[in-house]
Amino acid sequence: MFVRAEFCEIWNFLELLLQFSLMSRKLLLIAATLTLALLAVIDKLAFINFWYWRHKWFDFPMHFLGGISTGLFCLFVYALFQEMKGNGSLGFRPLTLVNLTLLVTVAIGISWEVFEYLSGRMIRFSWWESTGDVVIGLGGAELIVLSFIILFKWLPRK
Repeated sequence: MFVRAEFCEIWNFLELLLQFSLMSRKLLLIAATLTLALLAVIDKLAFINFWYWRHKWFDFPMHFLGGISTGLFCLFVYALFQEMKGNGSLGFRPLTLVNLTLLVTVAIGISWEVFEYLSGRMIRFSWWESTGDVVIGLGGAELIVLSFIILFKWLPRK
């Protein structure tokens, strides 16, 4: 009985947190901006300390974090458009949000790979590595969006 009561308390907290984030576009924008700022700081430290060249794997979590930031920005934009439609809640089609995130993340990922190549950040170009970087970014973005959709769908509606 005690475990069930604790679970209900956690569930109520998650429900309150999700309702707050659904009502507050600013929270999504702040989370996306902070994630992007964290990414920029870690990237700067990585270049100063040569982490990209010392640790071949270091590029992967950076692209994943970039995908998370992109997913948060997509959630913000989608919430903004939902509110502009005059729809008080986020009564959205999950597939629309997933497709929006997919399109934006691929566009940003390809643009970033082109930037890395043109700026000389890439030692040698590899289709395999660049495709992997874009896919890892997609993983981060879709993880955020799908988590949001699953939490929203599973919460009881009032």
